[in-house]
Amino acid sequence: MYLIPNAVLKTGPTEEAVNLAVVKQFLRLDGTADDLALVVMVNAATSLVEQYISRKLINQTWLIYLDDYPYTQSEAWWDGVREGAIGEMRKSYPFIELPFGPLRAVTSINSIDESGNVVAFDAGAWQADLQTNRIGLRTGQTWPLVQLQPMGGVVIEVELGFGSQTDIPKDIQQALLLIVSKLYENRGDETQGEFFGTSGFTIPNTAQLLLLPYVGYRVG
Repeated sequence: MYLIPNAVLKTGPTEEAVNLAVVKQFLRLDGTADDLALVVMVNAATSLVEQYISRKLINQTWLIYLDDYPYTQSEAWWDGVREGAIGEMRKSYPFIELPFGPLRAVTSINSIDESGNVVAFDAGAWQADLQTNRIGLRTGQTWPLVQLQPMGGVVIEVELGFGSQTDIPKDIQQALLLIVSKLYENRGDETQGEFFGTSGFTIPNTAQLLLLPYVGYRVG
């Protein structure tokens, strides 16, 4: 069964992905007149990069919601009506793949039953793979057999990010500077030409090349 997760930010980053002083030096700007606008542009560039590489940059905490635990249909098919435990009718799929990374830690996995009660999933039954951004069952374990609430019955709290500002790879920071430069030099809804495609803002080609090693690649 393929699960589509819903993610909600719990605790956001405590700093920008690139220092304002570095941005101003890159743009060769003096004074403070544009500082507020530049911070907004840095945050916008960060969002663009995070979407492009499916990775969060500065450490942050997210809640991942699933409607159910992953499973595959039992190999035993039958006709008519069959009685038995639900565990006999479906087989646990061993992994939950997170929608983005890099995964630093899994704080908890909780089930919410149909009465709204929160039931913790024993941390000894699962393990986090920081290299592949997955959560997997340990040998011999199964996902909880809980009658979950209809939507969002599984809540996983995770810590994501490369670390602090200084931990972000330099090529990603350079890509951020290029995007901020493009945003700064081409302001206004009607901007057209070399830096903007027919559909609007596009990430500069050089920035895309810098980000390429992180697209679709699992970073621990």
